[in-house]
Amino acid sequence: MNKLKNTKKSAAFDRSSLIINLFREFPNNKFSLKHLASASGGATKEGRLRTREIIAELLAQGTIEECGQEKYRLSGKERPRQEGIVQMISTGAMYIRSEEFENDVYVSQRNSLNALDGDPAAPTPGPSKARSPASWSAAASNTWARPT
Repeated sequence: MNKLKNTKKSAAFDRSSLIINLFREFPNNKFSLKHLASASGGATKEGRLRTREIIAELLAQGTIEECGQEKYRLSGKERPRQEGIVQMISTGAMYIRSEEFENDVYVSQRNSLNALDGDPAAPTPGPSKARSPASWSAAASNTWARPT
């Protein structure tokens, strides 16, 4: 009897850690309950119920947030944040340069949010679904807040 309880606890722990790792590996993606259940190995009715319990726990902790009808993503405070230095160009647009980025991040003039040349900044993806570089905005890192 104890062995069955221990295997259920370890399976639940493995499932919750798989779900958390999935959110952290893809911080900008939105996941449905069905997708999370199948990715964590719980495509059965009981697996979906356990996945729903895990999601409720993560919502209560503030690790994830609901962004639609049964769609979830990593919360803003949990998302990885990269910082760099602003380099303005003559058009008023800017590049954010950092060793963390493979390429410099281009930010258009309308998304510059009054950042000046040499300011520390953190690029944040805008509301665009395409996530193209033109949809990024820069915010000074000392007053930076991630939009929800």
